[in-house]
Amino acid sequence: MTEKNAATMREAVEDYLRRKAMVRETLLPFLCWREEVTLLSAKDKMGKSTLVASAMAHCSNGFPFLKEPTKKIKFLAMYLEESEKMYLSRLIKMDANYDSIRFFTMDMSNWVEKILKVYEEESFDVLIIDSVIAMGLLTNVIRDENANMDMQRLVTPLRQLMSEINIGVLLIHHVKKSDHNTPRGGSSLLGAVDSSFVMTKDKNDSRVRHIEVQGTRVGDQDFSVRLEGECQDLYEPDYDVSFELTNGRHSLKARIVEFVDLAEPGSSANTKEIQDGVKGRKDRKTDALKELVEEGNLHLHDLGNGRAKIYSIYHPNFGESEPRPKEAPLERGHRGEVLDDDYERQEILAIQEMR
Repeated sequence: MTEKNAATMREAVEDYLRRKAMVRETLLPFLCWREEVTLLSAKDKMGKSTLVASAMAHCSNGFPFLKEPTKKIKFLAMYLEESEKMYLSRLIKMDANYDSIRFFTMDMSNWVEKILKVYEEESFDVLIIDSVIAMGLLTNVIRDENANMDMQRLVTPLRQLMSEINIGVLLIHHVKKSDHNTPRGGSSLLGAVDSSFVMTKDKNDSRVRHIEVQGTRVGDQDFSVRLEGECQDLYEPDYDVSFELTNGRHSLKARIVEFVDLAEPGSSANTKEIQDGVKGRKDRKTDALKELVEEGNLHLHDLGNGRAKIYSIYHPNFGESEPRPKEAPLERGHRGEVLDDDYERQEILAIQEMR
């Protein structure tokens, strides 16, 4: 094969992988997709639950996460390792939208039927389970986590449930004590999920976490995040919690939003400016613009009479109203300012709303 033919083949393969990745519907940027099961593993107190909680807080409001545009989605959370109050306190501090998050608080017998009943009462987009081992023990389907058959008895019903109600599933898991780069349990677990990531701490910066792909799922990528603000501990974050993407590729939609955000005047740009200023195929940019408008991440101003369409990040009339919240740390007080000494009362009210 000549060098020219080899280069052409590489381009064709890369284009195929990009097109396959675009078919996926992202629910949590970098972490979860509709009709897919994702496994996120790390050692204890690494901050994996905090990262997921931050993603939930942003996506429950429809705010950008890691500068990726999102649409407002709903969650069913099964927090099985620690107290519900602790998780709720974390979500309150991150200003999550309580109307978009429910806790699964029933006993685990006939758990599939109970999740279906919850969905019938109020649909949700993402099921979060923390953790795999706790779920297996409470449902009595995992007696030996290293036995492939036991892992299959847990994941197979989850996959059937996912397909039936068209949701994404995010499993939070632990790594082996002898190997912090390998998820615990039988190898069938990795074979049963669509995507698997392992989180590790940076050797030089305690605020940085590296999330690496395990396997070769089309569209998955390694990425890194850094905790911003005054908070020093990923496991027990303070009020100002936000993450910055320090390594990883942003999506076409994220690059378009960034271009419009930086455009002058007034964070707005017309179709031609976007097509000329953002790298990528014209048809894909056209599709991305349509999705961004449908999701509410960009507002379309069609001036008519053959004039150029203008896209802005303002709602509803650019130049006249406040800009959409960006990737700054989420402000407290989504439902009114919450004072420190009111947290216990707020947690009780939020628990009642989520159930």
